Amino acid sequence: MSTTLDDLRTIVTGFLAQENPGRDMSSVTDRTNLVEAGLLNSAGFLDLLMLLEQAVGVEIDFAEIDPENLMSIEDICGYVAQLAARG
Repeated sequence: MSTTLDDLRTIVTGFLAQENPGRDMSSVTDRTNLVEAGLLNSAGFLDLLMLLEQAVGVEIDFAEIDPENLMSIEDICGYVAQLAARG
């Protein structure tokens, strides 16, 4: 079974909710800048990517990614989906 964008979004939003207990997530959209919104810091970003690696079975080369290009749910899910599609 392949992982869909909706599956990835569920993983990311679940992680964000877990990392930000008691925080109202209703205003967070797929394009919200997660760092500017205070939902994700550098350590959380790495934890999230490692969780996605495990969940999807992809390997992320941390030396090759630019975190500035992965600031939203949409960006993160799209990046991981591209890696999964490459196999």
